[in-house]
Amino acid sequence: WMEVAVDLQHAFGSYCSSGLRGAALFGDDSGHTLLHPVGRHVVSRHIDSGEVNFLSLGGGEETSTSTVESITTCAISRDRSFLAVGERRPKDPHATVSIHDLRVLAGSGPFKRLETFRGAGLKTRVVGVAFSADADARFLALLTTAGAEVALTLLDWREDRVFGRLKLDGPADRVLISPQLEVCQISISGPHLFRVAQLKDVNSRAREPSLKLLAPFADFDEAGNKINDHAWVEPADGTLVACTQEGSVFLLCTETLRAKASFGSLFGQGQSATMPFCLQSFSQGFVVGGSEGMVALWEKVDGPMDEAGGAFRFGRATCVSRFAAGAGVCGIDMTTMEESLLFCFRSGDIGTLPLPALFKNAGVGDVFCSVLSGGFHGGPISCLDVAVHRPLFVTLGKRDGIVRVWNYVSRRCEIRWEAQDKNDPPISGALHPFGFFLALTFGEKLRFFYVLAKGLKLHSEFSIRGVKLMRFSNGGHLLAAAQGKYVHIFSMRSFRKAVTLQGHAHTVVALCFNPEDSCLWTCDSSGQMIQWDPLSGDQLSELLAARVEHLAISSGSSSQVTCSVKHGNTAFVRRMQHCVLEFEQELPSNISYTSLCQFAGHSALFGGSGKGVLSVYSSVSVLDRFEEIGLHAGSCNFLCVSADGRTLLTAGEDGAIFVLNVQGLASDDSSAAAAAAATASGDGASRFLASEVVLVQRSQLQKRIEQCKSLRISNNMLRSQLEDESDKLEAECQAKVAEARERDQAEIQELTRRRDGIDRASNAKARESDRILTGMSTSHCTAAEQLTNLYQRKVEHENERYDALEAERLRLQASIEETSVQVEQQLARENDQAQRELERQFAEKDLEIHKHRDLVAFMQHRFEGLLEEESAEHGVDVNKLQLSSQTDLKEQKQVEAQLRKEQETLLKGLEIMEEDRVRIEREQQEQANKIKSLLDQADELQRTLGSLEVERRERESTLGDKEQKIESYKVKVNTLKKFKVVLDKQLQEVTESLQPREELIAQLSGHLHEMEGEFERQLTEQRAMDSEQAQKKHQLTLLREQGKTLKEVVADKDRLMTRYGYDLNSLVNDQPDTKLWPAEIRRMYHTYVCDGQAGEDRLPLETKQKKMNQVERRVASLKSRETQMRDKAKVDVQRKAHENAQLVNDVNRLRKDKMTMQTELRALKHRLEELECGGRPQVPAISVLDVTPPPSALALPQTSGAPAAAGGGPPGPRQQLASSGASSGAGAGTAVGGLVSPAGLVGWSSPGHCWPGGRRPGPWAAATATAGRRAVELAAGRPTPGRRSSPSGTDWESSAETIAAIVTRSFEAFVASSAGAAMPLRRQAAG
Repeated sequence: WMEVAVDLQHAFGSYCSSGLRGAALFGDDSGHTLLHPVGRHVVSRHIDSGEVNFLSLGGGEETSTSTVESITTCAISRDRSFLAVGERRPKDPHATVSIHDLRVLAGSGPFKRLETFRGAGLKTRVVGVAFSADADARFLALLTTAGAEVALTLLDWREDRVFGRLKLDGPADRVLISPQLEVCQISISGPHLFRVAQLKDVNSRAREPSLKLLAPFADFDEAGNKINDHAWVEPADGTLVACTQEGSVFLLCTETLRAKASFGSLFGQGQSATMPFCLQSFSQGFVVGGSEGMVALWEKVDGPMDEAGGAFRFGRATCVSRFAAGAGVCGIDMTTMEESLLFCFRSGDIGTLPLPALFKNAGVGDVFCSVLSGGFHGGPISCLDVAVHRPLFVTLGKRDGIVRVWNYVSRRCEIRWEAQDKNDPPISGALHPFGFFLALTFGEKLRFFYVLAKGLKLHSEFSIRGVKLMRFSNGGHLLAAAQGKYVHIFSMRSFRKAVTLQGHAHTVVALCFNPEDSCLWTCDSSGQMIQWDPLSGDQLSELLAARVEHLAISSGSSSQVTCSVKHGNTAFVRRMQHCVLEFEQELPSNISYTSLCQFAGHSALFGGSGKGVLSVYSSVSVLDRFEEIGLHAGSCNFLCVSADGRTLLTAGEDGAIFVLNVQGLASDDSSAAAAAAATASGDGASRFLASEVVLVQRSQLQKRIEQCKSLRISNNMLRSQLEDESDKLEAECQAKVAEARERDQAEIQELTRRRDGIDRASNAKARESDRILTGMSTSHCTAAEQLTNLYQRKVEHENERYDALEAERLRLQASIEETSVQVEQQLARENDQAQRELERQFAEKDLEIHKHRDLVAFMQHRFEGLLEEESAEHGVDVNKLQLSSQTDLKEQKQVEAQLRKEQETLLKGLEIMEEDRVRIEREQQEQANKIKSLLDQADELQRTLGSLEVERRERESTLGDKEQKIESYKVKVNTLKKFKVVLDKQLQEVTESLQPREELIAQLSGHLHEMEGEFERQLTEQRAMDSEQAQKKHQLTLLREQGKTLKEVVADKDRLMTRYGYDLNSLVNDQPDTKLWPAEIRRMYHTYVCDGQAGEDRLPLETKQKKMNQVERRVASLKSRETQMRDKAKVDVQRKAHENAQLVNDVNRLRKDKMTMQTELRALKHRLEELECGGRPQVPAISVLDVTPPPSALALPQTSGAPAAAGGGPPGPRQQLASSGASSGAGAGTAVGGLVSPAGLVGWSSPGHCWPGGRRPGPWAAATATAGRRAVELAAGRPTPGRRSSPSGTDWESSAETIAAIVTRSFEAFVASSAGAAMPLRRQAAG
């Protein structure tokens, strides 16, 4: 084997139906390129050519696309240079954003990857992203979710600098940055959230930038409105426009944080039910997209805002989708030049439309957009199948029920088909290998369709329910359809069911044919695998694996099959040989293949996992070496390989379809260079010459051929007539031209004479015009001199003004310098003075503190002397001194606090002086800026002066040129006037001469129209006759076929009647035992009435068609009998009412009998207890009333619990007795010779008693039980108290004749009742 390599070639699909922000965007300013995510990839698609390039989401060490699990959001910069993609990776729980540079080649990887959310603790997800509007797209706003927490992050993505993070109060999914460059504002919206955040001090060097969330908008109820989308108004003025699900649009001002205006009726009058989903703003207004494919244009108007909608007015509303049902517009994008619009539909389609088409003067009515690639699926794909002889494959949408037929060479959806009955969508499908037939399953039907050039046409259908899996054989002659645990094989040659495979005990989940179609493998949900012969229906081999779930199966050789299984949480890939395990490979954790595919004659294997990853095995024998390619954002459910082995198709749960180029499968893929050369030379298109072949009905083709023949004949006739008429007209025209030429010569001479007179008059007028022109030139020269003088005076005035401004500038500069010197000197003086004052106050305070310290020392010394001298008065003096010292200390503290306050006051004064200095410096800077602006104005004035002088010189030269042109124009005007007069006269004469010829042409045209009408009428009559003749032939053919069918039916009926008579004669003559007649009668009923199909409630398709023909013939007779049936129905209603009254009386009587019987039963029980207490051994005989079965026992038996008879019919009396006797046990009696013992009959016929299993006896069992009880009364003795016992053998034999007579009468009654009950069934079968 050789290595197999795959690479991405094309992709179909979008994220539009998932509500992703930025699901489709313009990739350039001209609107020729489109960017949209598909699966795990972002594709760049050229709108005109359809060429697709894939942006590489990997980068650095992570080059595999399997590292990206899904895409969460997309946004593009304002200049279409950078693309931001929010990604989710399987091994990283944190959000990742990749920045792509669209100016470089695709496939080079992301320009930068942002991983600023690592270490956040929770699993984060990016739901919104937006670039700033500056030239470098410096800022990037991210909207992330972590559990229930929603946060806004603003960062400089080039420097990885985060400016701030804000937590929001509710869920949000839309973020935009204001296009205003002066202020950085971010708008955030969600279902019930609409806020604006602002970045402050972004250019300040002294302070750090801070992100702050502004207050909510006044006059706007966030909780009462569900916001779907919002946008910034263009040109940027700080105004936001938001649309709500309630059908209103609000204009909000970010400066005042108030609502400017609000208005409804977005889509005009009569469209109140249309719900807005998205909007896009542009320089002339904004565009709103809504449900049912509606788009509304609101234009901007000049003037103040009013209550009717502010500065906007309604322009136009139109439907832009041809399939409006379910095609709501969920996203809008616009090119930078505002030339084209891009629409994202909830059905998954992407469309483009020129913006001028939405304006009123673009046309009337709906304007449909151009859908990309013919449309995409808006949800999971439930089937994928590829043709062999045509480059076609078919897919079926699980959510929308739309069937699409794709061409993977032209890369378009060629057929879009939708069932007319929305309540019965298709469930599964399969494409015939030839590519001309398609099989679809519905809830109750299996239908076959022709695949025509522009649609599907029904061919035939089968009544079959619940088919969810189908597969054509590789040769196309068989179709396998799985219906639960059965597999039906249909023959495509006769379009009939060939065989039904029965062997599975559970639902079949996978099936496949081998390349030679010699065997079919099927797998069910319980782990059972069976190999079948599809032609004979024989079971070749079987494998039963317990607790194993089969996921997919594929075959690449005649006897080998590869399947994907799952055992618990572990997945395996198994290779089987005739249902015998050869090899098994365990897959890595959390990986299981939901689809498998092999190419006939090659050992390669392709597997699609539940994570959306494609695994490529170069050989089935080496399952530990494979290559992984991430494709889908969900499960990859279907894989198909083209017939040449160069194309691989995949489809998954995300609605995406990938087309991959395969190298290594085809026999001529030995080198990549050869493959590239073949592709370049057009071999890829030449391989599928059959793709140009389409199916056309034979009748339509014959009709077209006949039309072409008739048109050729009529064309030849008309051509000959036109040639004859042209020859006649040419001869007449030559004669009339000769006559006209003679007259023209005479007229020319007269005109020449008149021309000479006109020349003389024109010379005189020319001299007069020269004189006037000379006067005009003189006035022009005077005006030019005046303008020159005016320009010179303006220049002198501007020079004087410049000199004055220059002097003013010098004066202001000198004054500024003087002011700065004075301010500096004043500041120095004030600073010195404040310093000296502070030092003086410090010295004074230090002196006072020293004085107080000396006084305290003296007082202490004095106190010590007084203590020694006056010890007696020590206590009193000490108290006095303490009080005085405390008072002094308080005073000193107050003085110290006062000094501190003064010090603080001085420091504040210094700060104020410093602020004044800063303010003066700022004023000086402003003055310098003013001076600079004045200098710039002076330079501008100088440049203006130069341009005015140049303009003056250009105007002088232009005036001279214009004067010369005026003179030449005057000469030409005079000449043209002369020629005009001459030509007018000649034209009038020619018109008069051609007037008779025009009348002749009109007359000939009228004759021609009459002939054409006659020809059309005859052609229409001929066509009608041909069609009527074809219909008659077709009816004759149908009648012949019906006659043959009727003859066959009559022959079948004769044979059936013969067999029935023979069987009936054999039964009557050869079978003397009448007890065996019911079973034989039942067999004859199932054989001749039910046609051997007991247990089935539906007849074969052919029988049903015959019955339908019979019913159609009887409709006429039934209509004539309608009046009679009405009268008879009235009589029957009256009779039924009378019978119902009698039945009510019978029921009341039976109730009374029941009550009487219950009373007698209680009396008998009481008497029995008395007898038991008294020791009496016998009880009175049981009366006939005691054994009479209740009314419910006379009804038909419940067939749900009773055992079925042979052939599927209702159980007979012997089967009921045998089953009941077998389940009742020894206490209920035993069966003896087809009957039951009397003890069993007595037990079953007692009042309120039920048969075993909760069933009640039927009429035969009730009659037999009654007969048994009567026989017991006649032949048996009384049983002992408390126990039922059978009669002795002697008594039973003596009463045998009596019992046989009673049983015989009961059996005859049962046969009569069974025949009466079977009559409606026979009538129904005959009908």
